[in-house]
Amino acid sequence: MNHDISTIDTDGKICTDYQNLANGFNKYFTSLPDTTSVINPATTSTTQANVSPLDYLKLSLTKPFSKIQLPPVTFNEIIAICKSLK
Repeated sequence: MNHDISTIDTDGKICTDYQNLANGFNKYFTSLPDTTSVINPATTSTTQANVSPLDYLKLSLTKPFSKIQLPPVTFNEIIAICKSLK
């Protein structure tokens, strides 16, 4: 069974090569702090120092996550991937 992600939609474009897939994931996850602040102006009135992490997440994550389904992996799959990186 193959669980590889072969395509991803980034900025309305379907990416199929691994470099663009990696760039799409990196862009999404590195922009989360910036977009979270923009999406939730309620957090801008309070400084980060006096908001508990759980309260911040409750305020920030008001929209549902995009549908992404990652299949479970086995220990052996992780070991095989790690060994392939050497």
